[in-house]
Amino acid sequence: MTDIPWTWFVMRASGLVAVALLTLAVVLGIIGPRLAPTARLTSITVHRAASVAGAALIVGHVVLAIIDQWITLDWPAVLLPGVAGWQRWGVGLGALAVDLTIALLLTTATRLRWPRLWRRTHLVAYPVWALAVGHGLLVGTDGTTMQVLALASTGLVLLSVAARLVTRPRAASRPALTAPAEHATVGGAR
Repeated sequence: MTDIPWTWFVMRASGLVAVALLTLAVVLGIIGPRLAPTARLTSITVHRAASVAGAALIVGHVVLAIIDQWITLDWPAVLLPGVAGWQRWGVGLGALAVDLTIALLLTTATRLRWPRLWRRTHLVAYPVWALAVGHGLLVGTDGTTMQVLALASTGLVLLSVAARLVTRPRAASRPALTAPAEHATVGGAR
């Protein structure tokens, strides 16, 4: 039996899966608006699910990093870039990603009230993804696995950006919100 605590394994796995889910969310966020209406609705659903699951895994990743016995990490290091005593640069990238993720989550929770703020803040998802990949590359102990994941993730995001740039935007296919009475004539005749 190994002396490595279970928290170490779960922390590493949650970080890797979180990067994969964030990549999926970013890719769908980029190409979703160019899809046909039915596919667009599906992409929005999967985008949201991947985002929520990725955020939940990040929370678990952070909590496990703090309680893990192999590394020394405290709460300030999770939120303040550059204060970690262990792997200062890599943990700093992760802390910055956590801070920006908190901003994303807060504005997403209030997006119906302040849609412009949400839309502007939502663009922070791209640096969050890049910071998470950088964090994994600098701190991750699964060197080869993280390098392959980083390469695949970067390739998918770049491919989705290229696809978005070369495809034409779809015409707005939303039905006009009109009352049924506006379409009918007096007595039901047309």
